[in-house]
Amino acid sequence: MRQRTLWRSARFLLTLILAAGLSGCGIMNWIHGGASNIAPPAKLHHFAAIYRVERTWSADIGGGAGAKFIRLSPILHDGVLYVSEPHGQVRAYVAATGKKVWGRHLKHTEIEGGTGYADGMVLLGTGSGKVVALSATNGALLWTAPVSSEVLAPPRGADGVVVAQTVDGSIFGLAAKTGKQLWMQEHTVPALTLRGSCTPLIVDNVVVTGLANGKLAAYQVADGRQLWEIPVSEPHGRNEIARLIDVDAPPVVVGETLYADAYHGKLVAFNLASGRIEWSRDVSGYAGMAVDANNIYISDAHGNVMAFDLATGASVWRQTGLHGRWPTAPAVIGDAVAVGDFHGYVHFLSVNDGRFVARYHLGSSAILATPAANADTLYVANQDGEIAALRLKAKNGQVP
Repeated sequence: MRQRTLWRSARFLLTLILAAGLSGCGIMNWIHGGASNIAPPAKLHHFAAIYRVERTWSADIGGGAGAKFIRLSPILHDGVLYVSEPHGQVRAYVAATGKKVWGRHLKHTEIEGGTGYADGMVLLGTGSGKVVALSATNGALLWTAPVSSEVLAPPRGADGVVVAQTVDGSIFGLAAKTGKQLWMQEHTVPALTLRGSCTPLIVDNVVVTGLANGKLAAYQVADGRQLWEIPVSEPHGRNEIARLIDVDAPPVVVGETLYADAYHGKLVAFNLASGRIEWSRDVSGYAGMAVDANNIYISDAHGNVMAFDLATGASVWRQTGLHGRWPTAPAVIGDAVAVGDFHGYVHFLSVNDGRFVARYHLGSSAILATPAANADTLYVANQDGEIAALRLKAKNGQVP
């Protein structure tokens, strides 16, 4: 147990080093109270806001993740917002009003894999190597299934199968009704990886997920048969840190095109029918992506937020004003792109040119989890366990 705890601590420290772009000596100096070469976060400058942000409701969902580098993102389904926090609290709220539908405390359970949804179930991954299924209607425990190691990404499900990826590189297919293991695929994990794993994507009876070796893999949902494996990035550099190529960002599908991104790698668009690469760009991402009808949006490892044309990969804009602030994966709300940052701010950028159009300070606690969004409201959770619904309105009071 002590060895496992030390390994977790080491991986967490490495994540901080990587996310902040630090050198090893700089972080050690900082830990021991000495001088640091940590690049300061970009200062926030005044701008003429086009929209105002209205906080329509908020709730305390529990103790929160605190200093743990765990990103437990809320998830929306049929007007209900499902949220969880590391100490076992799981809750459901009416998204429009914040009225609590149900709450459940899973005792002695450390939730690390975020919140997933499938077939009327809320799905959770735990640090002790389990997948937990709750009723989406009332939070009742349906089943718990053991897997090989920590589940650090939300499980997903479709067609009677729940799919979960573990930190040791295994991918499990579980029966949605019982949690019984149906199939498993194993992959070798490099000696050094980011602390995280990819959220599986299920589309047309196929599971697509990213791996720590820089590849995308696809499997049949029903039986786990591997269909293909495609490299997104190849390792480069003189040391293990420079050679990290994890595909932790969940892939995105638009029509017949699959978009994926790797740390120290590329943003790549694949044609699902032919497997042909349509375009690629040098972008190092790890948090996730968002799309609308025209663009794909991504926050890179340096804190830049960028937009690329979906069809061609051409750069549409690049916002460098959040450098070093660890912006979350983007979420699209109206004609704005929203990201949270490590200092508790939510930034809204124009989808057209990336300029800042609004900003809201949720509090001093870091925002690491990807926000959820519908047509007019953004749902943001911070590391203190607070969830807030933010509505973006034009100066004339209309929703953009």
